[in-house]
Amino acid sequence: MAPAQAPQIRTLYQNFIDTNSPPIRQQTLLEAKLTEELLDDFLRSAPMFPNPIRVGLSPAYNEKDQLVAIALATESKALVIQLGLRKDKKGSLPKGREPLLTKILCNPDCMLYVFGIAQVALSLYLDHDLRILNGVNIESICPESQDGFVSPLAAVKFAVGDQWPIHEDNVKAAFQDKLWDPKPAKHTSLALKAWLAAFLPAIPGQEEQFNTVRRVNTKDQSSSVSERDEIEISINTI
Repeated sequence: MAPAQAPQIRTLYQNFIDTNSPPIRQQTLLEAKLTEELLDDFLRSAPMFPNPIRVGLSPAYNEKDQLVAIALATESKALVIQLGLRKDKKGSLPKGREPLLTKILCNPDCMLYVFGIAQVALSLYLDHDLRILNGVNIESICPESQDGFVSPLAAVKFAVGDQWPIHEDNVKAAFQDKLWDPKPAKHTSLALKAWLAAFLPAIPGQEEQFNTVRRVNTKDQSSSVSERDEIEISINTI
């Protein structure tokens, strides 16, 4: 836990797509360290147009398949956030949870782009009672997504087309790595997957394609057991 107590800042360079892109400023911190000011600064790094703000999100799990961290990214910044408990010992929400919800996850001005959003949305809800308002499943841009599973690499190839070469081995390796490691040096893959999720909708010609994808909204669901089942069913019909 010690390495994650103080915010850790690094500079990353994406290695997925052979195109010029700005360096990515990555900051790793505990959820308890999140503030409205920090998240406002993060959102200002996103392009102002088109609106809403594009934010990529990627998850990291422990050995029990529980969500323990997420990365949020624009095209030039990434926040790697180690999530706290669902509730603290007093039954209150963890410190930092409210700004995370209001500024990012349930902000009507934010569009959250996620690879494999069904598992991620369920994990956010079941493990941390975190909701999302405007979630977009990256793989759903592929026509074959209506017939079954589509890999992240297939979605990347579909979005990029023949505009730039893709480093396929790097994409495959990144999405095989799902386990959380608290060492800051191990967060590169998590941050870059969030960056990739934010980058693809910004590719010329792809904005309209992503606008056709059904939005995932778990914010308006209640917390009852029956509603929990309903959330699982509705998300998995994407």
